[in-house]
Amino acid sequence: GYHRYVRYSNSQASWIRLWSLLPEPLRRGIRGFVAESSLLNGDLRRKIQRTVVGRDSSLESLYIDNFYGAFSSSEWDRLFARVPNQPQRYRHFLDYWNSRGGSLLDRMLFADQKTYLAELLMKQDQMSMACSIESRVPFLDHHFVEFSTRVPNRLCIRNGSGKYILKKAAEGLLPNEIIHRTKMGFPTPLSSWLRNSSAKPLLDSLRRKDSLLMQYVDSAALESLLT
Repeated sequence: GYHRYVRYSNSQASWIRLWSLLPEPLRRGIRGFVAESSLLNGDLRRKIQRTVVGRDSSLESLYIDNFYGAFSSSEWDRLFARVPNQPQRYRHFLDYWNSRGGSLLDRMLFADQKTYLAELLMKQDQMSMACSIESRVPFLDHHFVEFSTRVPNRLCIRNGSGKYILKKAAEGLLPNEIIHRTKMGFPTPLSSWLRNSSAKPLLDSLRRKDSLLMQYVDSAALESLLT
């Protein structure tokens, strides 16, 4: 159901091929325009820069960095420049990705099931137990999951929309405005929290020269992220 499945599939299917037809000087010019032009508002600029216009076409850049990484590759390299022999980024994700055959969507779903889903379930378990709630995830009943792996791609994403079978099954049971509304997450407002004055002790502890963190990160790169 994530938008990244459609977006990355579309990027692979058409945009990369079209973009690669343009001469390199023209591509650099377009990227520069998107990055610096005052004619684009910040939200539109960010959306364009998450396509092949703003990134190279590799899996790591266009898909993993784009939709999973907290830091871009360049930010990561600057932040951990002091750490020798760093392990390969996204090694576990790539291991699962490369171990799976089939379509692009099959590989995206399999890698997510083996990595991202495990993280989500851990958070779900911790947060529910912290509130003394005995929660269940019925869509992960093993019979249902086994069935889902046999659903053909054309019924997973149809006309640019995900969860096609689930939506069709819910028709007549739920209002259409619920079935077809935009996907809604529940992110924590970390950005506003960290800008609040109550976050100052935390930020000060990150900046301490004698902290464990400073053994691994570059202080100038860290400061650029905090400010």
